[in-house]
Amino acid sequence: MNSINTDSVILLVDNHKPHALLRVLLSVYKWPFLAAIIPRLCLSGLTYAQPFLVERVILFISEPETPISNNIGSGLIAAYAIVYIGIGVRY
Repeated sequence: MNSINTDSVILLVDNHKPHALLRVLLSVYKWPFLAAIIPRLCLSGLTYAQPFLVERVILFISEPETPISNNIGSGLIAAYAIVYIGIGVRY
């Protein structure tokens, strides 16, 4: 049984168990690994939303003008801004 000191965390490692190195690496790099998941999920969601947003704008343009058309148009502009700024922040 060996001990590893990583940034004030002491891990006890049993070298004879299977996948010991993988377990140590996952325990040491758990937070950096998890920190990359949330931005990737956001990017996937924004990319997935693009075709639906384009479809909704096309439907909006073909609809007749109503009293709430300005509100819907403003909402679509805001949605486009959110989607494309969110994708732009990724790159």
